[in-house]
Amino acid sequence: MFLQAYADDLALIIAASSRKNLEVTVSASLDLLYSHLQNLNLQVASEETLAVVFRGTQNKNRQKRGLATLKRTPIFKLNNRTIRTVDSLKYLGIFIDNQFNWNDHITFLRSKMLGIIKNFHSVTGPNWGTGVSLLKHWYLTVIQPSLLFGAAVWGGSFTKKQINTLHSIQRIALLKISKGYRTCPTDALNVILGFPPLHVVANGLFIKFQIWNKRSNDYDFIDTNNLDFYIKINNLNLNQRVIEFPELICDADYDIYTDGSGIDGSIGASVCIFNKNLLFDSYKFKLDNYNSVFQAELAAINFAAGWALENNFKINIFSDSLSSIEVLKKSNSKSNYINQIKNNMFKAIGSVGLSWVKAHAGIPGNELADQFAKEATINGEFLPFPAPYSFLKKFINNFIFKNWQRHWEASKNGVRVREFIPSVDYSLLTHSRSLLFFITGHGPFPAYLHRFKILNSPNCVCGGLGDAAHFAFDCIHTQEFHFTKPSLSSKPFWFRSVLKNQMSLSRLDRVCTISNVICNNLKV
Repeated sequence: MFLQAYADDLALIIAASSRKNLEVTVSASLDLLYSHLQNLNLQVASEETLAVVFRGTQNKNRQKRGLATLKRTPIFKLNNRTIRTVDSLKYLGIFIDNQFNWNDHITFLRSKMLGIIKNFHSVTGPNWGTGVSLLKHWYLTVIQPSLLFGAAVWGGSFTKKQINTLHSIQRIALLKISKGYRTCPTDALNVILGFPPLHVVANGLFIKFQIWNKRSNDYDFIDTNNLDFYIKINNLNLNQRVIEFPELICDADYDIYTDGSGIDGSIGASVCIFNKNLLFDSYKFKLDNYNSVFQAELAAINFAAGWALENNFKINIFSDSLSSIEVLKKSNSKSNYINQIKNNMFKAIGSVGLSWVKAHAGIPGNELADQFAKEATINGEFLPFPAPYSFLKKFINNFIFKNWQRHWEASKNGVRVREFIPSVDYSLLTHSRSLLFFITGHGPFPAYLHRFKILNSPNCVCGGLGDAAHFAFDCIHTQEFHFTKPSLSSKPFWFRSVLKNQMSLSRLDRVCTISNVICNNLKV
């Protein structure tokens, strides 16, 4: 039995070997829960209480073989009232169905998107409104997180139909932000705006949850035993959470300078121990490639504090990493390893001073520590240090990027766009509507409008095929604004150069304006 409560929602999960046992156990548990809540002056709305029955693996296998399973749906009672059994229910914003296929939740996302996108109507239109850069930021910080809420649970795998549904949901925002024609391919709009497909991002979030929260080793890139983890800081003593240590100890036996460095992906740390301005001893450590320079700085400080405790010395530690010193002073760090370092510092209170020194300011001890940290990236003694959460985030971002690239290369849509943008890019943003018209071919061009029987002929008034390339490179009516026609191999470079050149974009605006006038005249 498992019970979870959040705000005014409560979930009760019970397993049983048969329908009868399930009915008895659930009804008894509900009555007991009802009684406890009554004692707390809390009411349970029986009419709003719902039940979902999940079949076990054996039950599903029997059903596949055509054998009898549940002859009828179990009946559950709360305060002598039968509660409704449904195929799916909404709990904490997620629709959970009895097959765990998440179809109902993905369908729900469409109505959720339509509700969100209403906010766009007052700030943007086809030819006016908020800039594309701000709309992209809005999408990435508001819309996408809202749609992918709970993806750590439902983002494991998708059917082709579910992927298409997610594409159609994301497409609503893509069209609103890009201001492109409704026929623009979704995969192309993803690349043009720098938005990964929703199903790819959802799968990445699912894997991140499996590795970080569930400690799954099903993904072959890191042993979770080598991964840092978060702890409940409320379980720590306040003295360990909030550490007050002096910057300097007057009667210190040694001054210790620490530093961390990263060169070509290799991470090193150094500890230089001085006695009366003379180098007494030094240590060089090489960390794993998944560690960060920030961690190297912390590792060096931790080693220095441990060295002082082990040898019963009083020391002053000098570090040029202000961020490392600040994180040790903060009370809200959830990292297990950082809290272990804080625990060591707590034990060393009275024996250790910790202060910041400016980097590359000519301080001999700090300069030597910097030099040794660089050398440590090559020949330092290996020092195990858990991989940070930031490493996992970086891995997941790369995972999403690679899967997005594979999806783009395999896409049957957007062939023309792929000639100009063969590689996906998070940072890409095509903010020019005219450039969007040109690379998609979906714009005010006779060849395009003829496909939908808006014009009787695909040809321009000059006699040539009236597609996007014709107006940009060949048409006599746009001759003043022509571009040099790129070869197939140079199209990506051509696209990037036009995107970054305001004069080129203005010329393309004029080309599209003229083509639009020609199309309007052809309609008459």
